[in-house]
Amino acid sequence: MVLAVALAAVITAFTLARQNANNTDDPVATKSYANGEFFAKVLSNSLTPLESRMGAVYDSAVNTQKRLDLQKETKASVLAGRGTVITLKNGAWFLLADGQVSNGRSDGRILDVSEGEALADARIEIGHRYVVGPEASLQLKVQRLSTLIMAGPVEIAEGKSDYVDLNITDWYYDAVADLVEQGVMDGTSETTFSPDLAVSRMSAVVIACMISQIKEEGSVTLKAASGEEWYRPYLEYAVENKILTGSVADYPWEEMKVPISRGEIAHYLSRAVPKTDLKEINDIKRGQITDVPSSHQYFSDIYTLCRAGVFSGSPDGSFQPDAQITRAQIAIVADCLLNPEMRAKH
Repeated sequence: MVLAVALAAVITAFTLARQNANNTDDPVATKSYANGEFFAKVLSNSLTPLESRMGAVYDSAVNTQKRLDLQKETKASVLAGRGTVITLKNGAWFLLADGQVSNGRSDGRILDVSEGEALADARIEIGHRYVVGPEASLQLKVQRLSTLIMAGPVEIAEGKSDYVDLNITDWYYDAVADLVEQGVMDGTSETTFSPDLAVSRMSAVVIACMISQIKEEGSVTLKAASGEEWYRPYLEYAVENKILTGSVADYPWEEMKVPISRGEIAHYLSRAVPKTDLKEINDIKRGQITDVPSSHQYFSDIYTLCRAGVFSGSPDGSFQPDAQITRAQIAIVADCLLNPEMRAKH
C-alpha cells in the first residue's frame, strides 16, 4: 500500500512537470528540465521516505517471523513421568493433554485461559490452557504419567525410578510405584523390579491377600512367625477369607511356585475384594470374549473383572486365559483393584 501511494506521487509530479514544460509563460519549467534534473529530484525526494517506511515494514515482518519461529522451536509435547518437576516462567503457557499434575508452587498471576480466570488452587484440569503472567512463575509436580503441550520459558527436572530396570515413562510405572508405596509389591532386589518376570501362584496369592487386607483393615499386617515358612500366613488368610478353597494342605509349595495363568489369577483376585467394589463400567456381552466360553472354569471371574475395568483383553477380543502374566501386568491389575479411578472403560 505504501509503495503504491509513493509511486503514484512520483507519477503525478512528473506528469505535472511535463505539462508545465509546454507552458511558454513559465521560463523555468522547460521540457529539458522536466525530463532531466526535475524528474531526478522528484524521484529522489519520493523514494527517500518510501525506503524509510518500507524499511520499517520489512523490519517488523522479520521480527514477527522471528517470534513465530521461536514459538515453533520452544513449543513441545512432553511425556513426563511421576516425580518430574516442571517450572514455567514469565509468558510461558501449557496444556495438560492427559495424566495428573498439581500446582506445586506459584508466584504471581497464573491465568486459566479456558475458564477466563486466575488459577485458584492446586488442581490442574485436563484440556485447559494456562498462561504464566509477567514476572510470574509456576511449578508443576507430575503425579502420574502425563502428556503436556508447552511453550515459552520452561525448565524440566525429570523424576527418577528406584529401580534400574524401570523408567518413569513406562506404561506400568505408576502402578508399580503405587503398590510399592503401599507395600503390596517390592523389587526382586534392592535395584531391580524385573517387570517381565512371570508371576508365580504363590506371589499371586500374596498380592490377593494384601489387597484384601488393605480393603478390609486399611493396611497389611500379615507376617510369618519365627521359624515359619514366609508364605504360610498368606495361605491361611486366603483359605479363611475364601480367596482359596479347601485347606492350606491343598496348596503345597511345589505346586505354588510355578507361573500362574491369567485365568487363575482372575479367580484369586475376584475374591480378594467385596463384590460391591466390582461395579460394572463396561458392557461386555456373554460370548464377547472369544476364548472364554461359558463352560470355562474361570468364566465368571474373568467377565466380572473385565466388566469392572480391572482386566482387559486383547484387541482381537480374546483374553488368553492360559497365558502367563508378568509382574508389570499384575501391577496394573492390582492397582486397578485398589484404586477404582484407574479402571479402564472401553
